[in-house]
Amino acid sequence: MTKLSIVIPTFERRHLLERTLRSVLAQDVAPEDYEVVVVVDGSTDGTAQYLRTLHPECSLKIVEQANAGPARARNAGIAASSGEIVLFLDDDCLCERDLVRRHLRAHGPDANQIVFGPHLVAPDAAGGLAAELIARSSARYFSRMADQGGPRSAFEVWITSNCSLPRSLLLSIGGYDEQCSFPGEDDDLAIRLWNAGAKFRFESTIVTQHLYAKRADDLVNDYGRRAAESDLVLVRKYPDYLAHSPLGVWRNATPAKYAVYSLLCAAPGAADAILRAMTRSIERVRFMPGLTSVGVRLLQLRVGVACASGARRAPASGSEIDRELGV
Repeated sequence: MTKLSIVIPTFERRHLLERTLRSVLAQDVAPEDYEVVVVVDGSTDGTAQYLRTLHPECSLKIVEQANAGPARARNAGIAASSGEIVLFLDDDCLCERDLVRRHLRAHGPDANQIVFGPHLVAPDAAGGLAAELIARSSARYFSRMADQGGPRSAFEVWITSNCSLPRSLLLSIGGYDEQCSFPGEDDDLAIRLWNAGAKFRFESTIVTQHLYAKRADDLVNDYGRRAAESDLVLVRKYPDYLAHSPLGVWRNATPAKYAVYSLLCAAPGAADAILRAMTRSIERVRFMPGLTSVGVRLLQLRVGVACASGARRAPASGSEIDRELGV
């Protein structure tokens, strides 16, 4: 029986997937011990055709579907997998040759355990200030996990790339909730696993590298405007999640910060245009000492404004959202 299945969803990123698979298909365990399941989520960039040219020693399964988002793509990968353990990787992830072996060893005989390790931005990531912001936030999170020995609540759990768990456990809770949109589907799965009594084991030595290639505008859209929609779903489903959501800025901000956010969100288009111009200028002159940190803070502000204003554009009036978020 296959010991571990690596599930990789991908959409329109063949150039990154090629780098990822070079490391994934070169694992130092027996080829029959693991398989790779790539779910092509409606890509039109030749990804499926490229995959069919590969003939690795391990089993490579190709699943194609119309574009439906990460949750449905990962569920399709889980359904197609045959391993006792499922290891989730993204299509922009580099790993060492012993990644599979380390995950298998960390699981041992425990059938109710989730293993995850650091997923750090690669030194050659091409995302500018966006990559820098993600690199800093990822480093802080994984440093905290190492210091405290893993997550202490359902809202601290990392359940995305470089995370493995028993397939039977995934199936027992119904896999991903396909009603949860990106990027909230991982948080929803983590909360449900925690509430089901699963154990979470952080392994600081099992490291993957994130080939982060999105630019600042992509980050604002992905983790700003789109996060607003998915986070509203999570807040309504799990009220305690608010304190850990970007939307919580409305509740937790000081009066001064609340006034700034309110002012910026009153005209989010104009505010974003100004902040975008400032961050782009900083990216052009990044060699100046301390300027990168300023750029990161401005980009964080862009994301926060996009998320807050996105929540106010949701199918409810601004006052209803304010009342729901406790501000």
